[in-house]
Amino acid sequence: MFKSIKKIFNKEPLPKIQDIKNILAVEDQPKNAELFNRALQRPGYNLLIAGDRENGFQMAEQYRPSLIILNAMLQGEKTVDLCARLKQSDSTKHIPILTIAEENDKLNIVEYYEQKVDEYLIKPFSVKELFNHVEMLINEVVQEIDNQDGNDSQKI
Repeated sequence: MFKSIKKIFNKEPLPKIQDIKNILAVEDQPKNAELFNRALQRPGYNLLIAGDRENGFQMAEQYRPSLIILNAMLQGEKTVDLCARLKQSDSTKHIPILTIAEENDKLNIVEYYEQKVDEYLIKPFSVKELFNHVEMLINEVVQEIDNQDGNDSQKI
């Protein structure tokens, strides 16, 4: 029966609830939030959006997402302080952070790496580039968890 349903809709079955990955985007620009939404509109992902630093921190603590996408500038100010707070909090320090920066922010990336940001993307970038970075970071976390659990059933 499932095969016929799968054929009709030509899609994979929906992921189990425990397999859904929350991704938190801390972004104050609606057009960027829409880009994130388009890039991550796939089965298995649930995008949460916070429009400012404080909501971003609170949502990270509450939802403990699989990944945080952090705009390097919110309301005209650098977000390196939020990155530091997230990496110092026991409940969020394990969550990978992907920082999105403008071309002219390249020099400030060092500050983010000092706060243990995991990866960054320089604007402009494609939806595919964003998705590839997200997949890479989430897969690294899954592999790390598997290694900590002693699980040798890694998928290649």
